[in-house]
Amino acid sequence: MEKDELDTNLDQLEKEVLEELQGNPFRTYKCEFPYSVRFKLEEDPNTEITITTRTEEYFYSKTKNDVFKMKELGDSHSHISLPRYIIKYVDEQLWTVDPEQCELTFTGEPKINELTEEELKDFQRRILSANE
Repeated sequence: MEKDELDTNLDQLEKEVLEELQGNPFRTYKCEFPYSVRFKLEEDPNTEITITTRTEEYFYSKTKNDVFKMKELGDSHSHISLPRYIIKYVDEQLWTVDPEQCELTFTGEPKINELTEEELKDFQRRILSANE
């Protein structure tokens, strides 16, 4: 027998023994994990939005360690899909948020500066153009 054929026979024998001893060797695992998505608005780079949430995924595996490896591999491919998912979800749900239930936190001291004549003219131009 060649090595490939021996490996195939050994794999088949292992499978048969495991199924005989314990049925299907795979178990169902639930993986819960927290994460956050943070981004700035393109039109207003001063506005940063952070969404913190948690989710769960289900895996079928022989061992918990294999689940960690699958999760790690999946995470390495999720840097676009998971933020896209959460942004879409928030977009669909945001209209249901009651502003009276929101928490507002001022995160620093206000800076107060008197406008120069040039800054005042610029401000007036922006106000006028915003109302057109």
